[in-house]
Amino acid sequence: MRFTIILQNISLFFQKLFKVKKKGEIITTETQQILEELKLIKEELNSIKENMLDKDMILSTEEKKMLKESFTNEREGKLVSGKDLRKQLGL
Repeated sequence: MRFTIILQNISLFFQKLFKVKKKGEIITTETQQILEELKLIKEELNSIKENMLDKDMILSTEEKKMLKESFTNEREGKLVSGKDLRKQLGL
């Protein structure tokens, strides 16, 4: 989302600077190159956003340790099912 806003601001800046949107105005080679660069940057940002990992999908060191402990507890039969827990708690 933040990338899109940045891109829009950059695009608006160059449009105002070079008045690209006015009818009949000639776009200079330099302006055209800038617009092409902006187009490429936008495509790259879209690709990055599509392939970016969700930060909630990455485990912290503490979470990795807890996950390992959970597997160990499961192997050793130390876990209690939700059904059994509710029964023990009288729920």
